[in-house]
Amino acid sequence: MAWHRHVSKLWLTGLEVSRFVLVGGVATVLHNGIAWLLVREAGLEPFTGNFGGYAVAAAWSYLGHLYWTFGQHGSHRRRIPRFLAVSLAGYFASNVTIWIFVVLLGAPFEIAIAINLVLVPASSWILHKFWTFTAIPPD
Repeated sequence: MAWHRHVSKLWLTGLEVSRFVLVGGVATVLHNGIAWLLVREAGLEPFTGNFGGYAVAAAWSYLGHLYWTFGQHGSHRRRIPRFLAVSLAGYFASNVTIWIFVVLLGAPFEIAIAINLVLVPASSWILHKFWTFTAIPPD
């Protein structure tokens, strides 16, 4: 393979990673910002507030990653179940973090949010890149 093909592939991978970080960053801010508002301002309990934030962020994330980050089009038949599985795993992980730090350890809710800011996006990138948004061969 010629050197320019390596550079081109590296450039496209860097662009995809940058887009993933941007879409995921917005999703992370939406999730945690809405969760914080629902818990601190609306008075909801932490798990309810976390669900509200996560639902909004999941919708944003699916559409952003599908169409912009990975540039995929076509059937959602395989992608939506995979996306939901990854999303629910992230939601479960974020709730476990809240349970450990807020319920068990009595730490402020913000500590759990800070941990989730790293844990959920990193694990989601790996799963979405190599499982959810892989190219679908034609039927």
